[in-house]
Amino acid sequence: MDDPRDIRRSFILSPQMSQGSHASSSMSWAVVSSDRASPNTQIFFYPTPPPSHIMANRDIRDVLASMGITLDDIVFAALELYFPHPGVETREKAEAKFRREMDLALSDPNLALLIYAGVLLEEEGHRAALPNLKASDYENDLTCLIADEVLGLSIAQYIAGYKGLFDYIRYDKAKPGILGTLGPFMDDVIAGLIGGVSSNMYTRAVLD
Repeated sequence: MDDPRDIRRSFILSPQMSQGSHASSSMSWAVVSSDRASPNTQIFFYPTPPPSHIMANRDIRDVLASMGITLDDIVFAALELYFPHPGVETREKAEAKFRREMDLALSDPNLALLIYAGVLLEEEGHRAALPNLKASDYENDLTCLIADEVLGLSIAQYIAGYKGLFDYIRYDKAKPGILGTLGPFMDDVIAGLIGGVSSNMYTRAVLD
């Protein structure tokens, strides 16, 4: 039987500008066999062709929905701590502006990846597969686990700068709505999202 490692070696990406190769930034990459590899060839060990051939076009909204986290859930949690402010004097105005700011934020691929990092960490936590962390520590969200809060803070600050941090803390402590039902990572991720979006909502509402 062939060594399974030979299968991995059979897919090598070599930079070239030939027709039919798949583009990566300004550089094109082509799959070549291992016997054509040069010393400078970059080798990517995939058991299948490169991911660009098989990767689905996923939206972070759909990823969250698959976890039971809907946009309506996020809006409801955000409005639990709403307070009247110039430009968002009513709950109805606040909801409309929050949804607009959230759609804008979620259209950013970098934010989507930060949120997805939390999704993957939560999934690994459920499987008791997080490195250097006991399953019981994850399940009890012990104070020694601060990576979740670092992620939440990063998301809030990425969206709204330092102002987003203060709203993140408000939501992380109160845990309104769905925040009180989520796991150790996703409660901070969604609190960070709400905190950043809420901060922008209040700031920009004055200008509308």
